[in-house]
Amino acid sequence: MEKDLREGAFNPFIVTKQLQSNCSPERLKEVKAEANQILNATLSQLIAVVNLMDLQPFGSIVTNVIFLGLPEMQRAILFEKEKEKHVGPV
Repeated sequence: MEKDLREGAFNPFIVTKQLQSNCSPERLKEVKAEANQILNATLSQLIAVVNLMDLQPFGSIVTNVIFLGLPEMQRAILFEKEKEKHVGPV
């Protein structure tokens, strides 16, 4: 989100929350928390639908992406970069 703000790139959360490049870190944190909730709800709906489907022969790949890949990418994009900012030199 920070990169999108800096570069003027499209991001639906920036548009809907009317964020500006000079918004406070607290505001960004609020929007990230809301984005996380929205993504979790969407993933929950996806899981419910996938559980009803016959995914042969690619079921293990699809479930791996949905149950492991998507949550990990969400975590990395929304929160890992935040942790990197707080890590000082070793």
